[in-house]
Amino acid sequence: MALGLFSGCDNSTQEEIVHIPDSAFLDGLIGDGIDKNGDGQISYQEAEATLALLIPPSGITDLTGLEAFISLDSLTITLNPLKGIDLSS
Repeated sequence: MALGLFSGCDNSTQEEIVHIPDSAFLDGLIGDGIDKNGDGQISYQEAEATLALLIPPSGITDLTGLEAFISLDSLTITLNPLKGIDLSS
Protein backbone atom coordinates (compact mmCIF):
# COMPACT_ATOMS: atom_id res chain seq x y z
CA MET A 1 0.00 0.00 0.00
CA ALA A 2 1.37 3.41 -0.97
CA LEU A 3 0.61 6.52 0.98
CA GLY A 4 1.30 9.95 -0.43
CA LEU A 5 1.26 13.17 1.52
CA PHE A 6 0.98 16.52 -0.21
CA SER A 7 1.05 19.93 1.28
CA GLY A 8 -0.14 23.17 -0.25
CA CYS A 9 2.23 25.79 -1.51
CA ASP A 10 3.51 28.13 1.16
CA ASN A 11 3.49 31.70 -0.12
CA SER A 12 5.17 33.09 2.99
CA THR A 13 8.54 33.02 1.24
CA GLN A 14 7.37 35.38 -1.48
CA GLU A 15 8.27 39.01 -0.96
CA GLU A 16 5.37 41.40 -0.65
CA ILE A 17 5.29 44.04 -3.35
CA VAL A 18 4.87 47.77 -2.64
CA HIS A 19 1.82 49.22 -4.43
CA ILE A 20 3.17 51.98 -6.72
CA PRO A 21 0.38 53.07 -9.10
CA ASP A 22 2.34 55.86 -10.86
CA SER A 23 4.30 54.10 -13.60
CA ALA A 24 6.73 57.05 -13.90
CA PHE A 25 7.57 56.70 -10.18
CA LEU A 26 8.03 52.94 -10.51
CA ASP A 27 10.19 53.38 -13.63
CA GLY A 28 12.31 55.95 -11.78
CA LEU A 29 12.85 53.62 -8.84
CA ILE A 30 13.80 50.77 -11.14
CA GLY A 31 16.14 53.07 -13.09
CA ASP A 32 17.73 54.16 -9.82
CA GLY A 33 18.61 50.54 -9.03
CA ILE A 34 16.11 50.01 -6.19
CA ASP A 35 14.80 46.83 -7.87
CA LYS A 36 17.69 44.61 -6.77
CA ASN A 37 16.22 41.30 -7.97
CA GLY A 38 15.27 42.63 -11.42
CA ASP A 39 11.62 41.57 -11.30
CA GLY A 40 10.28 44.99 -12.38
CA GLN A 41 8.65 45.59 -9.00
CA ILE A 42 9.71 47.02 -5.65
CA SER A 43 9.41 44.72 -2.64
CA TYR A 44 9.10 45.99 0.91
CA GLN A 45 12.56 44.54 1.58
CA GLU A 46 14.05 46.55 -1.31
CA ALA A 47 12.25 49.71 -0.18
CA GLU A 48 13.33 49.34 3.44
CA ALA A 49 16.98 48.88 2.40
CA THR A 50 16.98 52.21 0.51
CA LEU A 51 18.69 55.09 2.32
CA ALA A 52 18.42 57.83 -0.32
CA LEU A 53 16.19 58.66 -3.26
CA LEU A 54 16.91 61.17 -6.01
CA ILE A 55 13.82 61.67 -8.12
CA PRO A 56 14.65 63.72 -11.23
CA PRO A 57 12.07 65.41 -13.49
CA SER A 58 10.09 62.51 -14.95
CA GLY A 59 6.40 63.40 -14.86
CA ILE A 60 5.67 61.79 -11.50
CA THR A 61 2.33 62.94 -10.08
CA ASP A 62 1.76 60.37 -7.33
CA LEU A 63 4.26 59.15 -4.73
CA THR A 64 2.03 56.40 -3.35
CA GLY A 65 4.40 53.70 -2.15
CA LEU A 66 6.93 56.15 -0.72
CA GLU A 67 5.69 55.23 2.77
CA ALA A 68 7.43 51.84 2.39
CA PHE A 69 10.85 53.55 2.27
CA ILE A 70 11.15 53.70 6.06
CA SER A 71 14.95 53.96 6.18
CA LEU A 72 15.32 57.07 4.02
CA ASP A 73 17.89 59.60 5.18
CA SER A 74 17.64 61.71 2.04
CA LEU A 75 14.79 62.47 -0.37
CA THR A 76 15.28 64.81 -3.32
CA ILE A 77 12.40 65.49 -5.70
CA THR A 78 13.06 67.82 -8.62
CA LEU A 79 10.44 69.39 -10.90
CA ASN A 80 7.72 66.75 -10.86
CA PRO A 81 4.04 67.76 -11.08
CA LEU A 82 3.08 66.14 -7.75
CA LYS A 83 -0.55 66.29 -6.69
CA GLY A 84 0.65 66.37 -3.09
CA ILE A 85 2.96 64.59 -0.72
CA ASP A 86 2.23 63.20 2.73
CA LEU A 87 5.41 62.69 4.75
CA SER A 88 3.66 62.10 8.07
CA SER A 89 4.42 58.36 8.01
